[in-house]
Amino acid sequence: MYKSFINIKHLNRSHLYWGIDKTSGDVVDIDEVTKRGLNCNCRCAACKGDFIARKGEKNKHHFAHQSNYECVYANEIAIYLLTKKLLGQLGTIELPAVPVKIGQRTELAKESWQASIGEVHYQCEPEQYPPLLIAALDNRPTRIILSFGKYYNTEDLEKLRREAKDSDWDCISIPLPRIKDKESINPTMLRNSLQGCVQDKFWIRNARADRWKQRLEEAAMKPPQTCPSSWGAAYDCPLHLQFREGKYYARPYDCESCCYNLATYPECKCLAFKGVQHLRDFKRPEEQLQAEVSERRKANEERLRLIAIQQEQREKLRNFRKLNQYYSGQANKPKPVQISREEQLRIGRQEIKDRFTAPTDEPVFDRFNRRWLKCTRCGEIKPSEVMASYGGRGMAHLGICRDCSRL
Repeated sequence: MYKSFINIKHLNRSHLYWGIDKTSGDVVDIDEVTKRGLNCNCRCAACKGDFIARKGEKNKHHFAHQSNYECVYANEIAIYLLTKKLLGQLGTIELPAVPVKIGQRTELAKESWQASIGEVHYQCEPEQYPPLLIAALDNRPTRIILSFGKYYNTEDLEKLRREAKDSDWDCISIPLPRIKDKESINPTMLRNSLQGCVQDKFWIRNARADRWKQRLEEAAMKPPQTCPSSWGAAYDCPLHLQFREGKYYARPYDCESCCYNLATYPECKCLAFKGVQHLRDFKRPEEQLQAEVSERRKANEERLRLIAIQQEQREKLRNFRKLNQYYSGQANKPKPVQISREEQLRIGRQEIKDRFTAPTDEPVFDRFNRRWLKCTRCGEIKPSEVMASYGGRGMAHLGICRDCSRL
């Protein structure tokens, strides 16, 4: 019915603390066995070989193979068999939320939930690890991987994910402690791990997440390159994030933080052409999504217009300063009227108070060459000498004043 051809074996040795009772077929630990040696009537869960119970007074009680064969995964496979038995007894299991990565953020395709447990399938070929343990969770075949400590690396998880996708089953990892002694794992702790601890479980592969990823890939498109090559990498931006020489565009660093970008830096797969930001947007009318894109585009165009006005004003101010410097050397030029600092602050604040309405990369100066900034906490416009910190991309006119920084 189900087949797995994956073998993942890393060194994970310890004494053997669990075996299979030959009479009942149940998993037993070394403390449940009353007799020593071969009289324990137990065998190995992995190789089926006979066990000797070593219950002396000096060393830890443990099992050993009669043949002295070193069966590395006997403990883990015994825990898999115990898990299979518990799944048959439990009615439900707690499953973690299903995450879907969209660019730099993650959304949930489904919140964590209680799933019903149906038929449980177990198979373990000789020298195979991990065993194939599949349970029908809400009628969906799901492979259960018990991760004892940090056993699986990224390459191992990719193998498991690829096989689960090819076989059309889900695959979930349930973390358990690395086996160091008999107290590492017990039936009560194993039951709690299955029915709870949802924050520690994670999906190696989930079909629901794959379907959402496919829908997102189909909705996204790579924008065409725009602007001369001398500008560097730039994409034709449907949101009009940047403007130059009559063309709207976006740099890769703009796309990196954009909520419509599906790819990671420096690539861009834009969802704005479809108007999709979130998974829930697939249920909304296309006209409504396009209207939101249009509103955002207009807001960006207005932002660019205000930035252009500020740049023009700054250029005029620069020319004004140059003109002042030229005439300052003229002998017949009357000496400028000395204005007190308080009057300069009053005039300067009145002059620049309307220049804080949009993001900008250009600092705000008044006619006295004094830089002004707006405190993001108290909202007051103050000269730079009383600011504790200021500046940043798109925030050349914003900062935090010294008074607010002390709060």
